Amino acid sequence: MTRARAAAALLLALTCACPAESPEVIAARYQEHKEQFLTLFRSGDYPAALKEAVAAIQLTPGVDEPYSWTSQMYMELGGDTDAVKFYEQLIQSHPDLSQPWFFKGFHEFNLDRLDDALHSFRRACELSPENPECHYREGLILDERGEFEEALAALRRSYELDPGSARKAVRLAKVLRRTGNYDEAEKVVAAALTVSPESSKLHHASGLLSLRKREYGRAEQSFRRALELDRTYPEPHMDLARVLSITEREGEALRERAIGYRLNDYQSDKRFMTDYRGNPNAPMLLAEIELTERNFNAALREFSRADRLLGPSERVAAGRAETYFRMGAISRGEAALAGVQDMDGGRALLARAARLVAEYNRAGATRMIERAVLKGPDERQFLRRAADLYADIGLAAESEALLERATKATRLSNKPDPEKEPEKTSP
Repeated sequence: MTRARAAAALLLALTCACPAESPEVIAARYQEHKEQFLTLFRSGDYPAALKEAVAAIQLTPGVDEPYSWTSQMYMELGGDTDAVKFYEQLIQSHPDLSQPWFFKGFHEFNLDRLDDALHSFRRACELSPENPECHYREGLILDERGEFEEALAALRRSYELDPGSARKAVRLAKVLRRTGNYDEAEKVVAAALTVSPESSKLHHASGLLSLRKREYGRAEQSFRRALELDRTYPEPHMDLARVLSITEREGEALRERAIGYRLNDYQSDKRFMTDYRGNPNAPMLLAEIELTERNFNAALREFSRADRLLGPSERVAAGRAETYFRMGAISRGEAALAGVQDMDGGRALLARAARLVAEYNRAGATRMIERAVLKGPDERQFLRRAADLYADIGLAAESEALLERATKATRLSNKPDPEKEPEKTSP
């Protein structure tokens, strides 16, 4: 929807909401509720924020935005079940509005209640047949359920209503490929690329169609273009690895495959740990996930949260030290490392290796990484960081071997390293 149409829709909703007040007065009140919601939401006062969102919905029940606020808030809290109950209450008050049906379906989908979600999205489509998102969500569920012909009908309708959406074009092309409609898939992707030439997902979809026709050169070009636009998109790495393997470039294929596995794990591990905010180990594991991906500031924030929840931990201290050393903050890294008693443990050794890399001590770093891998956990995040340190000092073969080993290692270690027991003293 254009900004002009959105503004017109808002004005119409405001006019219909409270005919006794002017649209200008209602707009001002709505803006106050919005600003209050955002302030309270950012401060963590969720009950008060919810009251502001409800007030905005009561003022302008036909406007999408306040429903999005509440949906985002419930997602932050991991409260999909509570969200469904909230939107069910709104449906009782406004049974003929599509918004509460749509967002109820969204959270039912998150709960894997696909039948309920499908019913909700279909009701939203009935109430708002020109809303492409309703048809798109309906199509996603039908695709998940394997009802491909019905999925195609919904996704085609969604794309007709929103032909500028790369996301809708990509999903439609995927189901078209799955059902053997390759010519239509090529037309959809080609048309969408003229509108969204910077979409990495569309270039990836184009590469898949070329790969099917064994046009390996074109497929490789499309996959590489997708990665130029988004290096964090895992699928093009995996599919580029397929092309490289077919064309007998196994060394490059191995590297691309390792990157693809790593990015897939990063996204899924982060989602998994974010769902367990109440678990005191979650911040520590999230910190290590961010550290592995060189998101150093995010790692430090999570290590600080881990400190507050877990108390002093050698694993957290070693992780924080490694983060600082990788950032080049040697003195801060040394201060953090002082919190580690077992300096010969795997994680402490890896932190010490990161310091030697930062100090350009290649020979010392090589020996320290070897010791860290020997004594450290067989866990993906740890091994990938060790592989990165090897790569940083130019040892590509050693790095690739560790990346390959990491794909078979324990995905996440959900417990902190055991604390070192104090030495017994003689009576």
